[in-house]
Amino acid sequence: MPEIIAMVRMLGQGEFDSVPNEDIEWWIDLCSMFVSKEVFGRIYEKAIALYVCHVLKMNGYGEEGTLGDTASIARDAASSGISSISDGGSSISFMGGQSMSSSSDADLGQTSYGRQFLSIRRALVVPITINH
Repeated sequence: MPEIIAMVRMLGQGEFDSVPNEDIEWWIDLCSMFVSKEVFGRIYEKAIALYVCHVLKMNGYGEEGTLGDTASIARDAASSGISSISDGGSSISFMGGQSMSSSSDADLGQTSYGRQFLSIRRALVVPITINH
């Protein structure tokens, strides 16, 4: 587990430095049920670290900044059904206005850590489709 904690800190580039190791260990334990060692193989540690970074960010950990502001705005917007927010010359759109609870991938799309996790997962997990 120390390697995963080190990866969380490295991937966060200082963002999670104030989060105690015990808290990160707790989140690793919780998140490990959603990341398969069999599927991710030799990159399991990186996948779980990215997933933990995503969950930490979505739960208010880490430093405030553009990514944190976007994640919190997206969470609030999705819960109220808003699909975009504009302020002056800036605009942010949220996954077509879907509720994040309607798709697990929609939640992962709200942070750069989640998007990196999705990218790795999509490269490793090939969906099976059946055409009639």
